[in-house]
Order: sequence, then C-alpha cells, then structure tokens
Amino acid sequence: LTKCIATCSYATVFNTDSSLFPPPPSSQDDNWGETTTAVTGTSEHSLSQEDIVRITKDLEDSVGLDCRRYFSLTLAVVLGLLVFLTPLAFLALPHLLWPDKLLVCGTACEGLFISVAFKLLILLLAVWALFFRAPRAGLPRVFVFRALLAVLVLLFVVSYWLFYGVRILDSQDENYQGIVQYAVSLVDALLFIHYLAIVLLELRQLQPAFSVCVTRSTDGETRHYNLGQLR
Repeated sequence: LTKCIATCSYATVFNTDSSLFPPPPSSQDDNWGETTTAVTGTSEHSLSQEDIVRITKDLEDSVGLDCRRYFSLTLAVVLGLLVFLTPLAFLALPHLLWPDKLLVCGTACEGLFISVAFKLLILLLAVWALFFRAPRAGLPRVFVFRALLAVLVLLFVVSYWLFYGVRILDSQDENYQGIVQYAVSLVDALLFIHYLAIVLLELRQLQPAFSVCVTRSTDGETRHYNLGQLR
C-alpha cells in the first residue's frame, strides 16, 4: 500500500508541473521552417518601359547639348584662327607670289612690322581674357550679343579679303609698304571691335538674371530661387 501511494503522488506532481509547458498551438503554419527562395522575373534593379523611355530621352537631350557646346567651341576656334592668321597672310602672300616685283621695305615699313606684332599679341591676350574663360553655367540658348559680334568679325574679315584679292593680288601691287599699312589697319579695326565687345558683354547696363521656380506636387506650394547672372 505504501508503494502504491508514493507512485500515485509522483504521477500527480509530474502532471501538475508539466501543465506549465503547454504544447505548441495547432494553428502554426506548416511551412514555417522552410528556407526556399523564390526567383521571379523582376528585382530591385528591374526597369519598366517608362523608365527606359525616360532614360533614352535624357540621353538624347544630353547628346544634343554636348554637340551644341562642341559646335560653338569649334566655330569660335575657327573664327579666331581666321582673325589672327589673316594679317600674317596679307604680309606673306606678296613675298610668296611676286617677290621680284616688290619694292624695298624701308625703315618705316620695318617699324610697322613691330606694330603689327605687338598689336596681335595684345589682341590675343584680350580675346583670351574675354571669350575663353570658363562660363558659370552651360545654357542652351544662344547668347545674342556674342553671336552678333562673331558675325560682325566674320563679315569684316571677309570684306578685307575681298578688297585684298581685287586690289592687291590681281594687280600684284609692288608697294609693299602700302600692303603692310593695309594689314595694320586690319589689326586696328579688330582691336576696336574688341573694345565694342567689352562694352556689349561687360559694361552694358541690362544683364540677364536667372531664377528657378520649384513647385511641390503634393500641395502646389511654389518657391523661387534666384541664381543671379550666369554669363
């Protein structure tokens, strides 16, 4: 009898302590322990058709801006070479085409060579300081005053070449001092055009100022940010 009571008491205590650890609920997902990775056709790096169209449009716009920038730079370099090589060509062509017919260049004529050399050097430094400095921003529009000055210089140089071809090359003028003075007059006129460029580009009263308008799409609030002068 004593052995039976002890066994029953031990069973009762064990059943009471085991109630503190309930079994896992039956509602738990049967696949909670699986580690399978699903591979689909999209990921965080996927692009939609709208994204591809937008990227293509941005690339086309950037290519257009780059072409316009390099085209403007090419025109400026070609025009600059034409301006600086024209006086030298005026002085060199008579010696290359009819050297035997030219009159002797005296002291005054040789002094004009020094004048041409220094004026071309001054013009080169002035053009570099005014036109070949880094811009503050790249704008898609054409700068009207700069384009006007470029057209004026081109027409001016072409006019000098036409007069030089008709009056000097065709007739093979023998007065070399007059040819040198003609080249000096061209350099003087180019210097005056550069003074005009300084007035139009730097000293004019009306300067374009730029502002950015930002509108928030959620509530339509608009703010303006002044950028100032970007030329």
